[in-house]
Amino acid sequence: MQIDMKIKEGVGILYPPARFDLGCSVSFQAKIDNVLAMTDGPLLVNFESVAYVSSAILGAILTAARVFGREGRPVAVCSVAAGVTRVLDSLEFFDLVPVYGSEAAALEAFSCVPG
Repeated sequence: MQIDMKIKEGVGILYPPARFDLGCSVSFQAKIDNVLAMTDGPLLVNFESVAYVSSAILGAILTAARVFGREGRPVAVCSVAAGVTRVLDSLEFFDLVPVYGSEAAALEAFSCVPG
């Protein structure tokens, strides 16, 4: 599964596919590792295209949040569709990882982070 990536304003941004599941886990982890190597900034996972997300992927995001957090680097998600929002809310995911309405909002929030 293709997961696109770009660095914008020092933030590593990942763009997963519509079905963000176990089949994406190896590629997702490789992209996280790329962000760790390519920038010392935050990680943002843009859910704009995501219609389904598996618990394995949510676990990978939480693991990334711990790894990045040790270096004082935030991890967040943005642009979450209503159906996916209901699932993440029921799992209390939003209590663990910040969620922004748009990529622009996340980038603005990250610009306030010292570092």
